[in-house]
Amino acid sequence: MIRRAFIAALALAFALPAFSSSAFAAPPAWKVDPARSSIRFTGAHTTLGAFSGAFKGWTAQIAFDPKDLAHSKVAVTIPTGGVKTGKDLIDAAWKDKEWFDVAAHPTASFAATSFKSLGVNKYSAGGVLTIKGKAYQANLPFTLAIVGKTATMSGALTLDRTQLDIGMSSDPGADWVAKAVSVKIALRASHP
Repeated sequence: MIRRAFIAALALAFALPAFSSSAFAAPPAWKVDPARSSIRFTGAHTTLGAFSGAFKGWTAQIAFDPKDLAHSKVAVTIPTGGVKTGKDLIDAAWKDKEWFDVAAHPTASFAATSFKSLGVNKYSAGGVLTIKGKAYQANLPFTLAIVGKTATMSGALTLDRTQLDIGMSSDPGADWVAKAVSVKIALRASHP
């Protein structure tokens, strides 16, 4: 009887670490497919009309599991200098100190550390958006479909450039460039 209890206790001791490591495994790391992913934006200028552009060369470190949102994390780094909108005036002003101050702050970033489920395949990511060295709280709603080891994500949010200290010297009242800037994210990623 004592021997059986000892063997059972020994088996349980060996089984617990295996159970614990699988139950608390980190969310999988996802690799972004740049050819099928984009961060785009649209805005409006009083005389030039609507404009749009895309950020090039951005990178993302993604550890995400819909079943383990508490341990999921995303960190995106976005170079700000290579944007082209097709509007010469906007492209020239973009890099200026009052706009994105590309010389002093060549990148912006978004770090998501909290996620909520909003229903089937719908989530929100809460985190910190850093532009020109200043941090702002941001919330990104997105949809996510995972098929096998491939994920397709789509998200959108509207930012107020005046709240982000963008263009506030020459156009604080949004007389020329609208306050609202729409940002759309499309992402395809996979994990081993």
